[in-house]
Amino acid sequence: MIWILLTVNALVCFVIFWVCGTFLLVADRPTCVRKAAAQVGLLLAMVGAFATGMAPLVQPHVPGWWSVLLRVGIAMIALAQYDKAFGISDQARSLAITVQTVPLRLSLWWSERLAIAHRNARLKR
Repeated sequence: MIWILLTVNALVCFVIFWVCGTFLLVADRPTCVRKAAAQVGLLLAMVGAFATGMAPLVQPHVPGWWSVLLRVGIAMIALAQYDKAFGISDQARSLAITVQTVPLRLSLWWSERLAIAHRNARLKR
């Protein structure tokens, strides 16, 4: 049973290695930080996938830092794709604006509630 799992692990890691390598071979020179991060992520994923797939076949009790390398590479690719789809800088800018306007919005909210309370107090008299 363990050999089946090791074989499946090696095959899946080889597929990841192959796909990452293909994307690296056809990629143009990076023109921005996002593309450079994606290419570094592809390289890390490629090396990590190869090592993660082959390490258990060579020595059963190897350190698990190869799989960490694979996960870091895939996370960098995912982050680059997330930035491409949603724009991390736009979200950071929006968060900064929201944080800066919180005191003003709280002040307006409080003054509205206070005005409602004064109005209700006058109506009860």
